[in-house]
Amino acid sequence: MKKLLSFLVALLPLIASAQSGKSAVKLKNGTVLKGIIKHIDPTDALTLDIAGVETQIKMSDIAEVEALRDDSVEEDTPQQTIVQRRATVGDPLKDFKGFLLAKGNNVYVYSEDGELGKAGADELKKLLMSDGFWNVVDFMNEAHFTINYYVNLRHRDRVTIAVSSWRSNSAKVVYTQTSNGLETIPVNKELARNGYYDGIKSLQKKIEKMNENAPSGEFKKFVVK
Repeated sequence: MKKLLSFLVALLPLIASAQSGKSAVKLKNGTVLKGIIKHIDPTDALTLDIAGVETQIKMSDIAEVEALRDDSVEEDTPQQTIVQRRATVGDPLKDFKGFLLAKGNNVYVYSEDGELGKAGADELKKLLMSDGFWNVVDFMNEAHFTINYYVNLRHRDRVTIAVSSWRSNSAKVVYTQTSNGLETIPVNKELARNGYYDGIKSLQKKIEKMNENAPSGEFKKFVVK
């Protein structure tokens, strides 16, 4: 109860200015949604207007909320618009129970790191579609889990490929590599291919060998009961 009250106190200034300013809502899985707060029910959900579309976000999924300065407001890119769909209502898989990474389940591949990240994500998507282990979907809210391609040019030029799920607030890094050439699209495509063969294929083999009704310890967090 104390935690809930302190979180509500932090939100009070935002409630007062919800109609006039834009806010950034950070989810526990790392996603940041930008929009105008329309309504907050501390015991249920927050309603965020994203480019004219009202989206309900469960309070239990929110890590923090921050008011944005006028000069920090920018137009959402098409990629951000797709990412925002993970928080929308009407989830077609909302009643799913079982192992999120199981063969045949839906996966969404994406990156939030601009043109370089998109190049890597697109390459991963192409490879995953060709192997047929999972069903690659176009929208995140249709996926059981996601594969994320991260480009970090400020931290030793490192690329990271991670499997995660907003459904169970879980994540697992399957591949990390440092390179001096991440600033080019061809290099990102090559790194994505390396990550696919060294990380993703290894993950798929582990999944094929295990009993999906009793996942190994590293996969237990990807089970929705």
